[in-house]
Amino acid sequence: MTRTPATTFVTLSERPDFRVTAADTDPRGWNVLDANNNAVGSVTDLIIDVDALIARYMVCAITQGAVRLVLVPIGFAQLDAERQIVHLDFVTAAEIEKLPAFTGLPLSVAQSAQLEQALTGVDPTTPGAAKIVRRDETRDAS
Repeated sequence: MTRTPATTFVTLSERPDFRVTAADTDPRGWNVLDANNNAVGSVTDLIIDVDALIARYMVCAITQGAVRLVLVPIGFAQLDAERQIVHLDFVTAAEIEKLPAFTGLPLSVAQSAQLEQALTGVDPTTPGAAKIVRRDETRDAS
């Protein structure tokens, strides 16, 4: 049985040797709009997958409802560089309210599961139900 190695995540702000390339978009400081175009907060940082050298999550300061930091997977966002806005196409304010607070790295399997359930509405502990792939979880690669 082959095990998937744990992914190493770091916040971009903690790694001065990392930067967003000129060819990519850096959404830090941009406002975040939900699927209904409601302003829900702003991007404060990026979570980088060190092995792949790509951003996996945005750290967002949520100002609607309970004020806190949350993680949003990059794949759930459309970046509008012209207007400097992050649009969450399929995530509503109600779903954002369900996101667990981000308290720092490392992310536990339980935190990843809470994040997945809040965004997809599916309990990731149900066999075959995972909607967001987590490389930090030990799993059979076959």
